[in-house]
Amino acid sequence: MACFAPCALAQSADIKVADAKPDNETYQTLFLTNLTQQNDFNDVLTALRNMLPKAHLYGMSSQDAISIRATPEDIQIAQKILADLDRGKRLYRLIYTINESDSGKHTAAQSFALIVASGGKTTFKQGARVPIVTGVSGDQASGTQVQYMDVGLNIEASADGYMDGLRLRSKIEQTNVADEKSGVGM
Repeated sequence: MACFAPCALAQSADIKVADAKPDNETYQTLFLTNLTQQNDFNDVLTALRNMLPKAHLYGMSSQDAISIRATPEDIQIAQKILADLDRGKRLYRLIYTINESDSGKHTAAQSFALIVASGGKTTFKQGARVPIVTGVSGDQASGTQVQYMDVGLNIEASADGYMDGLRLRSKIEQTNVADEKSGVGM
């Protein structure tokens, strides 16, 4: 029975030695310069955490900065990873011209310019929110159900690199509210 006590002490001493921090860790803050979206920052931080599991990383997205405490070798690897991942995205200016016609005759034209980053999406909305009564239950004063709907012009555009070219996807919607016809009289 006395044999078990020294064995337990030896195991706890081994654990303390294994948990000791290496003395050669250093600290550095790395700044990102080409990120355009929050999810880009999160992706870079996740890549660093997965590639450097022993490093301690803290990201501050408001300053596009990542603080790292690790060995000098891990910090060099982190710098290499950031150099590979923190690349500028190409920006494209898209001009949409919307022609209005009435009975086949050209009445007006409007042009809209949007900027979209490669791999990103841009949305343009021009219009208003319109209340629509969707139902009445019981007392009309207290039971009116209203839902709001966006009406007007909506343009969504995204651009992606595709093989040796560019793929542009656009969605254009023009909505309005129909004239309300009264059921009273003729």
